[in-house]
Amino acid sequence: VSAREAASLALRRGDGAAIELRQAPGQQQMAAWDCAVVLARFLEIRPALVAGRRVLELGCGIGLPGMMAAAQGAARVLLTERAVGVPGIERHLALNAGLWAPGTVAARALEWTDAEPGPEQ
Repeated sequence: VSAREAASLALRRGDGAAIELRQAPGQQQMAAWDCAVVLARFLEIRPALVAGRRVLELGCGIGLPGMMAAAQGAARVLLTERAVGVPGIERHLALNAGLWAPGTVAARALEWTDAEPGPEQ
């Protein structure tokens, strides 16, 4: 079963604490893509890559890699997704809030398809 097909998914960080996800199959912004699981697992074994750093996840979907970064000690994490996905991300942040310090992780809408063309375009 791929990560996108599973209704729920839990990844454990080094101390055994789990990041819990509740996916909504068929909703792109509410699914953990397989590549997100791979990146989160990579951060799980290499926490020094994010510990104490600021992390920005663009088009985060459900936000799994960003949540793992926060759980592994990132100083600040900003998860961005289209506006339709932000409420689901916020639910997952609340579900997992005990894995990082309060105020460490935030979710914001970023509609990259609405960008104004720059002077070079």
